[in-house]
Amino acid sequence: MNTTYWTRQGSLQTFIRADVGATVNQYRYGIDVFDRVWTRYNFRNCSRISTNHTVNVNNDYQPPEIAMVTASFPTDPDAPMNISLFAVEPTLQLFMVMHFAEIQELNSSDVREFNIMYNGKHIYGPIRPLNFTTSSVFTSTEVVADESRQYTFSLQRTENSTLPPLLNGMEIFWVNLLPQQETDRKQGWNLSASGLTGEILEFISDLTSLEVLDLSNNSMTGSVPEFLADMETLKLINLSGNELNGSIPATLLDKARRGSISISIEGNVGLCSSTLCPTTEKKKKNTVIAPVAASLVLFFLIGAGIVTFLILKRKKSAKLGLHSRTHHGFEPPVIAVRAQRLVCFLEACSRHVNTAVANASPRTAGTILELPPQVPLAQPTLVLVWFITAY
Repeated sequence: MNTTYWTRQGSLQTFIRADVGATVNQYRYGIDVFDRVWTRYNFRNCSRISTNHTVNVNNDYQPPEIAMVTASFPTDPDAPMNISLFAVEPTLQLFMVMHFAEIQELNSSDVREFNIMYNGKHIYGPIRPLNFTTSSVFTSTEVVADESRQYTFSLQRTENSTLPPLLNGMEIFWVNLLPQQETDRKQGWNLSASGLTGEILEFISDLTSLEVLDLSNNSMTGSVPEFLADMETLKLINLSGNELNGSIPATLLDKARRGSISISIEGNVGLCSSTLCPTTEKKKKNTVIAPVAASLVLFFLIGAGIVTFLILKRKKSAKLGLHSRTHHGFEPPVIAVRAQRLVCFLEACSRHVNTAVANASPRTAGTILELPPQVPLAQPTLVLVWFITAY
């Protein structure tokens, strides 16, 4: 419907939509699916006819069926059927649509045929209305009034016709001329430095005649969409100076290599072609190594701190133990102190351990004292840390 009522310049303003021969004064939505307002119109010196037969209205204009089941024709079969209008302004242009359907059962010898005339000049015809089927005729160009500011349309029977002309409905429009020329079809979008943010939206793909898309020097984010490669008319894409990331779609790169499209992506730090992007495996490896290394360093520092604290604490107690043993006439070897450190670190400092250390002799140097079976051992991880830091 958007292109059905078409004019080369300006816009159309409805003057009248006439249901010729109607019995209802006016109707619109509910009867007309496009909510067009139709008004009853009866010609002078014309007769009205109607039918109960279904009339096919499926054409570009789709007039309501209620308008097509009635019609008017001249009472005098030899007289034309005239539609006359007067123009207030001499330059006013007019656009007209007429709807016809044969709603009488004709005999084999009957012929209804006529021409459409405008101010005495032939503009269309001959017309033979189809049986119970709508046909619509419109003025291919806007018409202007004559010197007397008259618009006169006439339906005149041909010499071959045995029946007068017939009209079921008509639509008349005035043409509103715009004060300036209409904007040409948009073929390029220059949105450079327009403060745009966010991702490139998919509605751009609806611009089927777009040839140039310039989104440079904005703050666009996200990836380059696949649909840009599907826009057949697009010749130039400028995405430079944004914050786009990811890789350019392979189909778009292929079109660029073939020279069917030009792409500019400079200034997008996170954006790269498929041949230059780091592999996913490398990214994953780096992503895993970093937190693992950080965890190990943190674990090592915590363990070292704990061990250092325990060493300092046990040094003090070890010194006190050695001093008390000198009264028994021997000097405990250093290995005994080391053994005591190890045993204490394993949380086995008990009377059994103290006895073992007290009974240590020089022959035990270079060995680690065995613990009684009832002495519990600590976690292996802490033992590992001890050997790393103490030896």
